[in-house]
Amino acid sequence: MPQGLQVWDASGNLVGDVTDYYGRVTNVVDIPASTSSSVTISVPASGTQSQMLLPTSGTFTPGDVTDAPSISIVGTTLSYSNASAKGFKLIMGVW
Repeated sequence: MPQGLQVWDASGNLVGDVTDYYGRVTNVVDIPASTSSSVTISVPASGTQSQMLLPTSGTFTPGDVTDAPSISIVGTTLSYSNASAKGFKLIMGVW
């Protein structure tokens, strides 16, 4: 007998199945305004990595990346330089 997980909404539509991809958050990094630093992050052995950068202070216009910090990852070290007066939160995950 097959086993698995399926989820339906109130209208009876299938909204989740074990064959779907589900992500998980692997790291959350606060990037304060006007700072540069490095942090150690966990790097999953498999999966497709993704990132989301969210402003946490100041005003933000969707699509405007002129104030976004410079971010680099080498191995398990994430380095950032934020010259902006805005703070950010970097959310990293894997699918």
